[in-house]
Amino acid sequence: MTYITNDDKLEIKEYYFSTGGKIDKKTVTIIDKIAPIIHWAARSAFLVDYMVDTVSDTLTVRFSESVERVTSDEPLYFLDQDNNAIYTVKLAGVSRPDPDKMKFYVVSLSGVDYMENGDTLWIKETGRVSDTQGNFQNNNKNTRRKLYVERKVMPYTFIPKAVSPVDLTNIHINIIPSEIITVLNNQGILDDLGLSQATGGSYYGMLIMVVPDPDNIGEFLTDLELEGDMSIFDAVGNQVVARSEMAWWDEKKSLVYVWNIKNENDRTVGSGMYAAIIEMEDVTESLGFQNGGKKQLKKIMVGVRE
Repeated sequence: MTYITNDDKLEIKEYYFSTGGKIDKKTVTIIDKIAPIIHWAARSAFLVDYMVDTVSDTLTVRFSESVERVTSDEPLYFLDQDNNAIYTVKLAGVSRPDPDKMKFYVVSLSGVDYMENGDTLWIKETGRVSDTQGNFQNNNKNTRRKLYVERKVMPYTFIPKAVSPVDLTNIHINIIPSEIITVLNNQGILDDLGLSQATGGSYYGMLIMVVPDPDNIGEFLTDLELEGDMSIFDAVGNQVVARSEMAWWDEKKSLVYVWNIKNENDRTVGSGMYAAIIEMEDVTESLGFQNGGKKQLKKIMVGVRE
């Protein structure tokens, strides 16, 4: 404990010395002269990292006792666990969720790109972190605690859309952007299409994409990456395409699929409406997803005609 409560007192019992004299019974008030440290419980230092510039990261620190104030914008030391080097974090916007907790907004970092789970932190002797009795922590070797980091993806929305029909005979000069062609070629998708042949000798297909909602594209992670696959069903629920891999177009943060209008038996499908079901998963490496992150299902109705 680094603090004193009203129940903490020094009780002196009446005592007689064998050589004569005595100590009278009395109660002595204990004065708190110990400065706060970061609390020893797990997750006493907790960072929520939103991974976007539009929302400030928040650092919540629980101290060993009620804290009166912090009068510095750099009240803490941080140690990078990988490089074993101290880095600087500028903080602002102090609030108090509980008497022994302080919540800061992260303004800037110096010395590292990200604060990582497992980094450690302790109170800076010039940070002016004080308890309610005015005791400031001025020992630069006060106890270090582990930093816990939670990465959060800001809400985002994708919209499925289809371009049909697409003349794949002249795909390199048609409406499909060259960047998509590069993606599809790199993943070997175009080579495996076995394109259907329509009347007149042209090859045709359908481009199905899942694109960012323009209303919130500004909140996208710059390093966002999705994986997805496409399943297509006819009007009565028969599966035409079973979980076929989509291509990730990183520049536009979009998933892309080219359907050659054939079923799993390599036969051209008939005219009618088809349901394209897209299952996509957030696999952004910077968020630390080991087995996948946020999943979404999208559905779009597409039409095929002779």
